[in-house]
Amino acid sequence: MWQIGPEILKDVWRSADGRTRANLTGGLAYGRVSITEKLTDNFGGSTTTSETSSSGSVITVRAGIGGEHWLDRHFALGFEAGLRYSSAFDVKEEGTTSTFGLGVAGTYAALRAQVVLGR
Repeated sequence: MWQIGPEILKDVWRSADGRTRANLTGGLAYGRVSITEKLTDNFGGSTTTSETSSSGSVITVRAGIGGEHWLDRHFALGFEAGLRYSSAFDVKEEGTTSTFGLGVAGTYAALRAQVVLGR
């Protein structure tokens, strides 16, 4: 699976010295998903193996809140948590014409590290 898309990070609070920040985050991404399923059946002393492949498109929408603290002017550590929804659509099994879709919603948490190169 791969996804690409824009991401927004908007500061909503800064400490007096500017080193600690709280922010709102969001993103929208589009990508492709590919799944291969391999089944092996051992029955009556014989082994049978079958393999099916499916592929389709996926869209993810994400919104959260986070923050970071700048330990140095070139390095910050942060945390982010929020809600995420992903939807796979037009997923088609190889060799067939029928398609199906799937949606998944949940929460996420992420540790962030930011590095600024240069002076």
